[in-house]
Amino acid sequence: MKKYAMVRYMAYAMVVALLLGACQKRLQYQSKVEFIPINSELLADAHIDSIIAPYKQRLTAEISRVLAYSDTAVDRPKSSYEHPLGNFTADLMLQKAQALQPQASISVITFGGLRTGFPAGAVTVGDMFELMPFENELVILTVEGKTLAKLFDYMIRKKNTALGGIRLEIADGKVRNAWIAGEAWNPKHTYLVAISDYLANGGDEMDFWKEAKKREETGLKIRDILIEGVEKAGKHNAIHLHLDGRVKLLE
Repeated sequence: MKKYAMVRYMAYAMVVALLLGACQKRLQYQSKVEFIPINSELLADAHIDSIIAPYKQRLTAEISRVLAYSDTAVDRPKSSYEHPLGNFTADLMLQKAQALQPQASISVITFGGLRTGFPAGAVTVGDMFELMPFENELVILTVEGKTLAKLFDYMIRKKNTALGGIRLEIADGKVRNAWIAGEAWNPKHTYLVAISDYLANGGDEMDFWKEAKKREETGLKIRDILIEGVEKAGKHNAIHLHLDGRVKLLE
């Protein structure tokens, strides 16, 4: 009997719950969306402008700051074994790496990391942001010499790579001779390479850098290295970007 009484009690409870739920007033909510077009007709907010103004002034002043003067305009690097802007950038990277790690002897950057050319006349901080808009940082890799053989094959195939600290002679689509820091390349030696974190991670199809035996993070943005290097290079004379024959084609 107790079992049936319990069943009846539960049935009554369910009926009461349903009746009470049916008696409740339903609430309906309606949201309203207003689309505001963002265009030249949108009026500025004076209060917001007053907050931004001091920061904008300081930012504009810094972006417009002249770092140096260049005697020649150089276009953005395209397919080639050597390029003036690529040479200049790679050399600045190597100089900074050697200040941190004197054993560093090679630097590498691909043309894809250089987004504009180099202007003639005044060179500003803003120009460096346009040239290097990414937040890539400098890392120093310790690699075996045999890994550099893959770098040489890559640069010949892609024609998109700038090198610092290396001189190459190429014939019939192959590297015939290579010198690093003035000494003949040895596939059995260990070398320290200054490179961007993007490339070190295998970017631009450079997966061979993952073979590195050691990786040192410097925490330095390559753009900041360029800004510092350009300002220093142009302190006394106009900057002159040029080819120096570090990659030579043999007939």
